[in-house]
Amino acid sequence: MNADELVESNIGLVKYIARLFLNTGYEYEELVQEGMVGLVKAAKTFDESRGFLFSTYAGKCIQKEILAYLKREKKHKRTVSFNQKIPVWGDICGEIRLEQLLGADQKEYEEVWKRDLLERCVASLDEKEKEILRLYYGEGMKQSDIAERFQLSQPQICRLIRKSLEKMKKIVEGD
Repeated sequence: MNADELVESNIGLVKYIARLFLNTGYEYEELVQEGMVGLVKAAKTFDESRGFLFSTYAGKCIQKEILAYLKREKKHKRTVSFNQKIPVWGDICGEIRLEQLLGADQKEYEEVWKRDLLERCVASLDEKEKEILRLYYGEGMKQSDIAERFQLSQPQICRLIRKSLEKMKKIVEGD
């Protein structure tokens, strides 16, 4: 069978594995979509000569892709309990906690999420905005001193700070 035929004949496997992750709070369609990525990767990399059934190999690839999605998904608005049990497909029979899958406790995960969010906020700013915020918040410089440095008026600096904070707020609210 070629890769397209392998994918088409194993869509049911993706749907089955995606259902196993419904208790994580994510939409079924999202889980299926991520699982399909795993199925396509499996179809492209499957080596018949290794002696495995495609469905066994694909099942692991699908599960791996869904777990990677859960790990990197930080924008989800619903709270996912890190003590929540998740059924596992493959060698491990039974359930494990989301905390075990992510390799960190909830506090560590939240710190990574906050750092990533801050980096995205800062990345949305141009260099001038970054420097003004750094001077104002980081070094405690007065707006009038910043205005002098940039050859602007104090009200202009105030507006730039407010505009920068509004940009960052939009990113935070989008998460």
